[in-house]
Amino acid sequence: MHKISLYHHSSTSSFHSSSLLSRSFHGYKQQQTSYYHGSGYYGAITIGSPPQKFNVLFDTGSADSWVVSSYCSSPACYHHHHFNTTASSTYTSSNNTHINIRYGTGYTQAILGHDTVSIAGLEFRCAVAAATHLSPVFTEAPFDGIFGLGLMGLSKSKQLPLFYKMMKHFEPVFGIYTQTTWGEIDFGGIDTTSIQGKVHYAPVVSDAYWMIKLHSFDFDTFHSGRRKIIIDIGTTLLMTTLHDAHLFHSMIPGAVSNGDSTWSLPCNYHLPSLVLHFSGFDLVISARDYVLQVTDNPLVCFSGISGHASGPANTWILGNVFMKKYYTVFDVGRHRVGFGLAKKGNCSLKCMDGHYCPYKIQMADFSC
Repeated sequence: MHKISLYHHSSTSSFHSSSLLSRSFHGYKQQQTSYYHGSGYYGAITIGSPPQKFNVLFDTGSADSWVVSSYCSSPACYHHHHFNTTASSTYTSSNNTHINIRYGTGYTQAILGHDTVSIAGLEFRCAVAAATHLSPVFTEAPFDGIFGLGLMGLSKSKQLPLFYKMMKHFEPVFGIYTQTTWGEIDFGGIDTTSIQGKVHYAPVVSDAYWMIKLHSFDFDTFHSGRRKIIIDIGTTLLMTTLHDAHLFHSMIPGAVSNGDSTWSLPCNYHLPSLVLHFSGFDLVISARDYVLQVTDNPLVCFSGISGHASGPANTWILGNVFMKKYYTVFDVGRHRVGFGLAKKGNCSLKCMDGHYCPYKIQMADFSC
């Protein structure tokens, strides 16, 4: 995961109780709340008997699930809910098996065990790790752990990810719908009331990442060939290679590098669109999607396109900037990813008094 946190000075909006629940949708909905104004999303699950409640970040870029343990002594653990394994009558240890999960700017160490997990109204017995050490990057995170929705090849614990077990009970697919202040994960089906028009699919080309092939792309007068694309709800921005990001912003008058592979640019919605060409369909990211108003300065905005040098070569990562526009389908059974234009929900960028809210930007990188 790659997180660009847009810190909001007021409290985070809670999940918006919407009318998007479709009578034709027969799957299971997991509600999500955005934090730092849509830079990431978390939802509530319970673990153990009696149930202990945790907020977890759902992440299609990793495959392991963990929460903070009551045995964690790291300062980063202090302000989180702690999983007390001894208080759960259904918890069993895995012979003191330790796992280490490294991220781009941090890591966690955890002890692997098994317990009952409740998510989206369903209960499963599965592997869950109790984190005994967290690096400082997690100190102010508004979640208590990470729920991996990546493919089996990403698992550090070598345990079957929980959502694989969930899929044994219903159609092996889940859809993700996100807006600025809230979101939903649809397990076991697609909620068509959240989509405008047709869903287009591309085959997954990895056993680890939700990765597909991009045939070509256009930005203004620039045209280029193939890239690989990873779809990751745990990433805030649309992240290209460093070279591509530099090239895009060199074509935007007034764009200025922030020195950390991100850019500031004029608040101008008439800038070029980024057009992604796949086999049989195109997806468009317009200036209204990637020009982000993150301060109370109406002249300077933040670019939703950045560069990165981690992960597989010549690979882009499509994060929340992209997923707010496209309802994304993760089809485990058919090993494919689908995209449908998302219907707009409550996506106002303004405070209750009608003025733009003040934000500050902080970089955090949770990328494996």
